[in-house]
Amino acid sequence: MTNWRPIGSAPKGGREVTVRRTVAGRTTYEGVAVWQPGTAQRQEGWIDARSGERLPEPTQWKATGLGHP
Repeated sequence: MTNWRPIGSAPKGGREVTVRRTVAGRTTYEGVAVWQPGTAQRQEGWIDARSGERLPEPTQWKATGLGHP
């Protein structure tokens, strides 16, 4: 059983989630991220919660933290 969900259903209220990008059946990125809304100075998108770097467009997400594999 998997807890991964389509990225379109991910929360965008500042909550950290685990995201991954899958291309042709292979995971090319997986890590903890947070949605950052757009402003006049930056585009909206997924940001690495640790480094603050913008991420490649994730394709899936799941809850992060205790009790969430």
